Amino acid sequence: MLRHYHAFVQRRYERELVNFDTLPSNPPANSVIHVTPKVKARSGDEVFADIAANWQAASLAMNQLLAPRNVPYVHVLQPNQYYSTRVFPDDEKRIAFNDASPFKAGAQRGYPQLEKQLEPGALNAVRIFDRERSPVYIDDCCHYTLVGYEHLADFAASAAATVGHR
Repeated sequence: MLRHYHAFVQRRYERELVNFDTLPSNPPANSVIHVTPKVKARSGDEVFADIAANWQAASLAMNQLLAPRNVPYVHVLQPNQYYSTRVFPDDEKRIAFNDASPFKAGAQRGYPQLEKQLEPGALNAVRIFDRERSPVYIDDCCHYTLVGYEHLADFAASAAATVGHR
């Protein structure tokens, strides 16, 4: 009995496969997958200027999305050891800096552009660690110690309390 039922279901499945193969294709415009169009060739600082412009546009879009809902939006440019005027203690220097770091060149070349592109009302926290003597970085990327996170949180919270909506 089961053998007959299996044969029946198998035939129905094979008919549906044929029907499926005859369906028209979905138009490419309806697809969730799209090929990214070619972009203009860029080099040098132009790449970082474009990245910063996209970053600024995304921040403005987030603010525009949140403002009608009465949700405050605060944009903070956080510190990075590769773009800093801070004097680092030797122990922290050994942990926080790596000439071979894949993050170093991007931070050094990108941060000036990010600072230029900060929109009105955005917060520049790049220099908040400059006077701190305790270690604030725990690796050669950009991650902070508890002291670093506390400084950033205090800066953002006090600034956010006065900024409100842009």
